[in-house]
Amino acid sequence: MTAKIKLNAASGGGSISLKAPSTTTSNAAVELQLPVADGSSGQFMKTDGSGNLAFATVTDTNDYVKLQSVTGADLGGGLNIDSLDTSTYRAFEMYFAFLPDSSGDGQYPYMRFRTTAGADEEGTHYSFAYNFNYQDDGISYIARINNNKAGLTHTVGSQAAVEGMTGVIRVMLNRSGDSFNAGSGGSAAWWQIIHHNEVENMRSTVGSCVFNNSSAVNHAGFTFFLGAGGFDNYKYSLYGLKG
Repeated sequence: MTAKIKLNAASGGGSISLKAPSTTTSNAAVELQLPVADGSSGQFMKTDGSGNLAFATVTDTNDYVKLQSVTGADLGGGLNIDSLDTSTYRAFEMYFAFLPDSSGDGQYPYMRFRTTAGADEEGTHYSFAYNFNYQDDGISYIARINNNKAGLTHTVGSQAAVEGMTGVIRVMLNRSGDSFNAGSGGSAAWWQIIHHNEVENMRSTVGSCVFNNSSAVNHAGFTFFLGAGGFDNYKYSLYGLKG
């Protein structure tokens, strides 16, 4: 009785063996039929429970998926995130660290949503608000409607050229089927930002914005940019939430 099949390597250097188990369940005679063709790269072999084998693609069952992780320098005027898969993902979350360049003090960070064509949505439909908290118990509050961009926070680089910001932004992009009426909203974002530098140590911002326009305006990305100057060094990780 043969318990295994041994195949010698074509060059004679080694061999491959297929070995049967010591016993099968209920001493059954198990027959496995191989696929008629090779699969694609990264696929695995599965059974239909009746002995027929086939190649299949691994199904991603994770609802929270890392989409990008980037580190870079000399970003320039802005960071554009385009062509997001809004049919698969209900929302996106980005963890980031930005260091502005040394072009001067008072660089204001802004954001806009991006169209499916990869262009900034510049219409005056942004309504936003944020709380800016100082380390000495001071608080500033900003609220605006019908702007052509959303302000994320107070200035960076206001005390030192090395002042940077880290934070997280959660973005929900309006998409077909959301059924908002004209003027009732659509794409929206929420953020938390920490400022830190060698002078004032720490300040923080909590804010949100909405794009008030017809639901026909669907977006597939967003952008960060500065009112003056640009970003020098940056890091971010972008995640998608399915739904």
